[in-house]
Parts: sequence; structure tokens; C-alpha cells
Amino acid sequence: SQGVIPAGSYTLTGDCVIAASLRVAAGETVTIDGGGFAVDGDNMYGVFRVYEGATLNLSNITIQNGSAMFDGGGVLNFGGTVNIDHAIITDNASGDAGTLYNSAGTMSVSNSVIKNNTAPGGAAFINFATLNIINTTIAFNTNTHPSSSTIVSNQIASVLNLINVTIADNVAGSEILNNGIANFHNSIISGGCSGTGSYVDQGGNLENTNTCGLSTGANTDPM
Repeated sequence: SQGVIPAGSYTLTGDCVIAASLRVAAGETVTIDGGGFAVDGDNMYGVFRVYEGATLNLSNITIQNGSAMFDGGGVLNFGGTVNIDHAIITDNASGDAGTLYNSAGTMSVSNSVIKNNTAPGGAAFINFATLNIINTTIAFNTNTHPSSSTIVSNQIASVLNLINVTIADNVAGSEILNNGIANFHNSIISGGCSGTGSYVDQGGNLENTNTCGLSTGANTDPM
């Protein structure tokens, strides 16, 4: 079940436990200042769903205890624009893939912490379009798939931009599966990369496995 959020700007004044997934309808814009409070999926619902041409702006918010049978226990973007700033994304679960799932459109996450989430594919993120991650830590997430095990999954013909990002202390075969284009700048990857995509080292990076193509940080253990 899903509940439509009317277009507009909102400020939370307390924690919110939802009784259905929160939907931003096609073409609408919703802005939520969390005020430091949480939107809680009650371990039953994927928290936010964003439809084609819609925009969802989230700031100063925690997204927690989301649960999706398939994709996007935290946020599922079907082709809109999602901007998340100063957020904690924690303790969400997806039956298939991606706590933050970008199936189309653009998703940007900045100044945030992504932790303690679980999924069989791309435990933190899965991207099929454009994903920007800036000034963010991704840690203590768990991929539950025995073979295709990763934390951030960037698919064919997709673009992943990492700027000032730390990905470490997750449970997975590799931190990043990249079959598209992944751009790295001032980032730390502890746990390795896999896939057949292009890795672009824009400088200031560290990795500890020499699998991400980061020439400035190859064979350097950042942790």
C-alpha cells in the first residue's frame, strides 16, 4: 500500500512511523525538512517512492526500518529527481536490491551516513541512471547474496560519481560492482571493486585491493 504526499514543503516535529509507503506522484515536488527526526517504515514498508518527473528533497532526516519485498527499502526512484542531504539511512532491508534504488532519473546523496542496511544486491545503493554521492560514509551494511555480493551497484550505461566518500567495514564480496562509469574523487574504498565498467580516478583516492583502478591509491590500505 502507498500514500500520496501532496506537493509542498513540510517540516517534521517528531518521529513518524508510516502505515504505507510514501509516494511522490509524477510531476510533483515534495520537500521535507526532517528537523532531526525519523521517518520509520515499521519494518513493513519501503519508505519513499518517487515517480517519473517528480522531485523529492529530503534534509536533516533519518530514514529507518524500511522493508521492501523487492527493491528500495529506503527510497525507490522510478525516474524522478531525489536529493538527500544531512541524512542517516539505517536499518532498512530489501528482499531483492538496493536500500536506495535509482531505477531511472537522478539521485544525489550528500553529507550523510548509510549504515546497517541489508539486501541481496547492492545493499546500500543500486543505480541504473545517475547517482551522485558526496561527503558521505557507507559502512556496516550487509549484502546477503552468496555470489553477487556488493554494497554499491552501478549498472550498464549508468554513471556513479563519488566525491569525498568513505566505503568501509561492510559485509560483501566487493564494495562496488561497476558495469557503467564510476568517477572517484577524494574517496576511500576499503574492500575492493568488481565488474567490467570504466573507473575514472580524479585524484586523492585510496583503496586497499588495487581493483578499483585508482592509480593514486593503489596498494594503499586506507584503514
